[in-house]
Amino acid sequence: MEMAKEALPKVAIEVLDCGTAAAAQGFVVLAAARAAASGQGLTGVVEMARSVAERVSLLAMVDNLHYLVKGGHVPKLAAMASSLFRIKPILTVDDGDARAVAKAQTTSGAIKRMLRIMKQKVIKGQPLHVAVMHADALDNALALKEQISSQFGCAELFITEFTPVMGVHIGPGLIGVAFYSGD
Repeated sequence: MEMAKEALPKVAIEVLDCGTAAAAQGFVVLAAARAAASGQGLTGVVEMARSVAERVSLLAMVDNLHYLVKGGHVPKLAAMASSLFRIKPILTVDDGDARAVAKAQTTSGAIKRMLRIMKQKVIKGQPLHVAVMHADALDNALALKEQISSQFGCAELFITEFTPVMGVHIGPGLIGVAFYSGD
């Protein structure tokens, strides 16, 4: 930020930590960009970004823990237990921290569980913004997108890949959904 202030001394800069990642973070950025494009000033743009950041949710199913172990993020014993019992953890990111919210034994079971969590969080009667994400799991992402499309009335529904950084740390097979209700 200091570099930006030096390069652009007459431009007001506001830093916002949205506390999430991937497409959930993308939704915060899109909301801010849309507010700016509609003519809102810095205060209005920041308020819109904060509003979406408070409402956006991220759910992701980890296919296996192998890459998290290699990166030192998960103990080897936990990965062995996960592999032995064929557990696919479902994670969320809140306030910058990843945590498990559910688990399933199959990919289809994890997708069903993510859809149930979505149903609990979606506010009926408000526009729903959804992004389905994947890391080398396009078929599963397309199946999830189809199920979301058939169960929810989406104002927008994207499909995208997870960032390479997430792919490196979590590995192929990662599938997730980011969403929020309202404008």
